[in-house]
Amino acid sequence: EEICPAAGQGALGIEVRKRDVEVCAALAGLEDPIARAETTCERALLHGLGGGCQVPIGASATWHNNRLRLEAVLADPAATLVLRECVTGTDPVGVGSTAAENLLRRGGQTILAQVHARPTSVPEQP
Repeated sequence: EEICPAAGQGALGIEVRKRDVEVCAALAGLEDPIARAETTCERALLHGLGGGCQVPIGASATWHNNRLRLEAVLADPAATLVLRECVTGTDPVGVGSTAAENLLRRGGQTILAQVHARPTSVPEQP
């Protein structure tokens, strides 16, 4: 309840060639529709907020009673303003998008402007 993980934490993604029927068939058993829906929901939140690695966004989508529940967090860089949003529904993209819209409406645009105004640091290359 106190710490919300980054979106997609724990999700495993495997890429294969689209027309490689043999490999796709061999990997089909790894598909988890619930995990896909949860990850899709979390990614929809990120997309709605325009989030990336520099933006402090947390997202945790889980299924409860045949409904998807998304806990979302957006914080300013100093963590002086932390917005939390909980949205439930059955459409993963709709739930994630609604959470993003709600966060933006409640002050998220100001937070994102602060984050994007900060200079990004590039580590020195060896």
